[in-house]
Parts: sequence; C-alpha cells; structure tokens
Amino acid sequence: MASYLEEQQQALAYLRGEMNDEEQRAFEDALTRSDEQRAELERSRELLDLLAAASEESIVKRVNRIIVQAIGRAASDIHLVPEKDETVVSLRVDGYLQEMERFPREFHRPVVNRWKTMAQANLTQWQVPQEGLIPVRHHEKDYNLRVSFLPQLYGERVTAHLMDKSAVFLGLQRLELSPSHRESLKRLAERGSGLIVTAGSRAAARRPCSTRCSCISRRGIGSRNARATL
Repeated sequence: MASYLEEQQQALAYLRGEMNDEEQRAFEDALTRSDEQRAELERSRELLDLLAAASEESIVKRVNRIIVQAIGRAASDIHLVPEKDETVVSLRVDGYLQEMERFPREFHRPVVNRWKTMAQANLTQWQVPQEGLIPVRHHEKDYNLRVSFLPQLYGERVTAHLMDKSAVFLGLQRLELSPSHRESLKRLAERGSGLIVTAGSRAAARRPCSTRCSCISRRGIGSRNARATL
C-alpha cells in the first residue's frame, strides 16, 4: 500500500505529464476505485497552483529578506534546515541559534536554487555537497556570505557564514590585544615562513578571523604566499 508521500508524488507526476502510458492508465484506473486517490489528486492540483504562485520575484524577496535580517541582527550564520513538512530558517547570534521563520516545504527547492544562483553553484547537482561565495552590499557596507549546500533526507541544507569585510580587515592596531601580544604578533606576521593558529569560541567567531586577515593585510606581507584558512 502506497504511503501518503508516494501518493502525492504519483499525483504530481500525473498532473505534470511525467508518467508513461502504462503508468498513466494504472493511475487513472486507481482513480475510478479510490475516493482517497481522487482527493489526493485535488490536493496536488492545489499544490501546483501554490507553486505557480511562488514566482521568481517572491523567492528573491524571501532570500533577500533573510540576508537583510541576518545583517541587521549581527548574525554570524544563516541556517536553512529542511524538515518533513516545512523548512526552518535560523540565525546564529552571539553564539546562540535563534529561529527566524518557517515556510512550507514546497518552497524549499526554489529558495535553495536562488541561493545557488547567487553563489554560482551548480543547480543540477543536488545530491553532492557544494560551496559558494556571495558578495553583498547593504547600507554602504560590504559583506561576504560563504555558503555550503549539504544533501539531507528532506532536501539540501543551506548554511551561510556572514562576514563583515570592514570588521575583518581591522589592522593589528585595532585588535583588542595587549601591547606585548600585539608586538609578538607583528614579529610573527613578518617572518618569512611559519604557521599562526588562532582559536576562539563560536560566539566570538569573528575575532580569530579578524586576527588572521589583519596579519595578511599587514604591510609587506602581500608579496609572500600567505593564506588564511577559516
């Protein structure tokens, strides 16, 4: 006996013309015998109408709203987690995950595709992990969103790490370091080779990042093979 999800998928395939002749005849035969199947077909028609209403413009506005709210709340991360019936959008603020909104599962794929388009990821690949970068400008400030797409049971999970570019490249003088630690870091940054490791809690994720990027941006280091791994 088919599950509810299987019945819904069959009805959607029938309405979209995705069945072959044999599958279509079997489905229509089942319709004549089952009131539940006919009811599911009507629900699927309503679902397709809902999907049609989810125009590209509304999807773009939804994603833009999520990003703007994340910036406004000084979030370090954006999470879109697909569940059985809906998608949960959460923001990580001061190290704590806060739920922002939920929307029906039917909108998940169009929303993910919008994120992929912005991140220049492959829209046709949804069964393998992907990453991308989205530059954002808001209120005369520049931000970078490092986005990852991870396949899960109910769809792709989206995680975007938000970085304020003006806060990342502070320079060593503006870092909250003691004079002795600052001088030590300057000497290390100016060495011809070596490895500097910075660490911190998730709540203070920007501080290690700012330290690394400030070392790289220091005068004279640009001519060397310097790399910050986040």
